[in-house]
Amino acid sequence: MKYDAIVVLGGGVDKKGNLTNMFLSRLKKTLELFKRNLADKIIVSGKWSGLYKFVPAKTEAEAALEYLVENGIPKDKIIKEEKSLDTIGNAFFTKKNILEKRVWTKILVVTSDFHLKRAKYIFNFILGPLYKIDFEISKGKTLGEEWKEIRKKEEEIFLEIMKYSEGIEPGDDNEIEDLLRTKHPFYKNQ
Repeated sequence: MKYDAIVVLGGGVDKKGNLTNMFLSRLKKTLELFKRNLADKIIVSGKWSGLYKFVPAKTEAEAALEYLVENGIPKDKIIKEEKSLDTIGNAFFTKKNILEKRVWTKILVVTSDFHLKRAKYIFNFILGPLYKIDFEISKGKTLGEEWKEIRKKEEEIFLEIMKYSEGIEPGDDNEIEDLLRTKHPFYKNQ
């Protein structure tokens, strides 16, 4: 299947704007998929984590664009989404600012293996039933206790998102935007 775009979710940058290993793994997977001609465009999604206590030198999207260009992807094949501070923002701002404007409905989302359950729920909830969304995972090098802690945190975040989204129809832009603007700590009152 040919997709309208491959969407790679941000995975962190340090203070200098350098990619984390997790994000680098996602970008390597994106390169592989793009070279297989699965889409003509790549959307790099992410400002930086809303949990950061610092402002990085560049956004995740900018760091990703630079990496992809250095690895042979023409700059005009890459679209940046630089408003999101988490996965919910990745889905919402990608939909509102890119997909809807171009009338794109088929996307391939790239994320990490541990993040897949949450990313699937969020993208299907925010985009809704009119979109065809598939997922590809990159495998990181998380081991032992660190892996257990990540899985525990992912499950806590997933349950919180399910609670917030209860009673809202998937793809209901007005309700979802209201949810973000009134309840989400990163986007409240924006």
